[in-house]
Amino acid sequence: MIHKPPPREGKLIFTDVEGRRHLQLLAANGHSVAVNGRIESQYESKLRAGDATVGAFGIEACGRLVGSLSWGMIELPAGRGISGRLDTVVSETALRGNGLGAILMAEFVCRMKKRFGERLTHLSTIAVHPNVAHTVGALGFHSENLGATPLWQAMLTSSDCPDVVRNAKVSKQKRLAALKQKCVKCARFKWEQPWCTPEETKS
Repeated sequence: MIHKPPPREGKLIFTDVEGRRHLQLLAANGHSVAVNGRIESQYESKLRAGDATVGAFGIEACGRLVGSLSWGMIELPAGRGISGRLDTVVSETALRGNGLGAILMAEFVCRMKKRFGERLTHLSTIAVHPNVAHTVGALGFHSENLGATPLWQAMLTSSDCPDVVRNAKVSKQKRLAALKQKCVKCARFKWEQPWCTPEETKS
């Protein structure tokens, strides 16, 4: 697939993404040497149907979607609040190494907190990819020993749980600042190679 060169506007924004669009990006880029097989969404049918308990958002660079993340939520029994699940996160294969996945994961925590407020008491993910495990671990998630299932979770109401939301805000701000600096250079200097364009269109 040949991509058009970016317009060099220096625009980097978060945007809501339709479930089907996220699944398309995942199907095209959901391969990694660090994972045996393809990464798939556990919420695929719900994402396709537009179910209100799941969703997706992404990052656009100069109007082009370069990465996205899907999530789900469940209401915990006995009035124990809401659990947010990080489902899948993906960026264009050619653009890996720019921190897009880490930014999206930090934004996931921030979005869940903003959406559900004090009702959000729990976050989790099945971290199949080691980079996902590393990133959520740095945010304050803890690994649970469940055999072959790499479950990472954070009980936000626990007194011994790190401030996951604060960590996510700091991580997002730091990583976004570095990426936006690249955008500024690209917009200012026409000879600067756009970081957001696959290599085959950079010649």
